Amino acid sequence: MAGRSTAKTADIGTRQRLMAATEEIMREDGYAAATSRRVAERAGVRSALVYYYFPTMDDLFLAVLSDSGDQALERMRQALTDDGFDAVFPVEDVVDPRKRVISGYGR
Repeated sequence: MAGRSTAKTADIGTRQRLMAATEEIMREDGYAAATSRRVAERAGVRSALVYYYFPTMDDLFLAVLSDSGDQALERMRQALTDDGFDAVFPVEDVVDPRKRVISGYGR
């Protein structure tokens, strides 16, 4: 059973590395620059693994955007439940992760 747990952890790690590499490339050089080969190279894996974890590049892009949205929601929850809550706080503090990724799309 320990082997399965280790493999599952490795799968999650590889998936996260692919998503992080994609986000970095999109932020640096734009959406069109995030090719499967470049993402794999940045993540330190074989390019075939991109399609093992994500059937299409669109699936990978959506996973990155979804993760960024989840991070933004968590930051908003934290801001709203903070003891020193102030009804006025910079929106950029909440949406920054998604803004970083999307800003690369227009390039």
